[in-house]
Amino acid sequence: MTDAHTVTSLGKQWQTLRATDDNEEKSNVLRSLYQALGKEGTPASEVLSHLGQPDDTSANLSGSGGVVPTMPGPMMTQASGDQGQNQSLYLVYYPQKDNRHQYLSFKVNGNTETVEKAEWHQ
Repeated sequence: MTDAHTVTSLGKQWQTLRATDDNEEKSNVLRSLYQALGKEGTPASEVLSHLGQPDDTSANLSGSGGVVPTMPGPMMTQASGDQGQNQSLYLVYYPQKDNRHQYLSFKVNGNTETVEKAEWHQ
């Protein structure tokens, strides 16, 4: 189990590495953050505080669905009329900006604003 200090340290490291070309190290750090934060029930605000704004947000992983990033909270979909339905949202992070085949995604429950599942895609 990863403690809060380690997650904070990894988050700072990720924020620093995001602007670099060290793709291997970015992948390693992002994979460690996936293991620490990818558990069901993790607050989306915790994911965002450690990883920063996602590279992509979407109602599904195919990229469709009108999503508007809002701060300081997680994300909300444009179609808010169906308040009884669960509007899930994917937060997507890419370790390599030029290779979108490898990524970390967090599926966030729109009602509880917690992680439903997370996946590391190679």
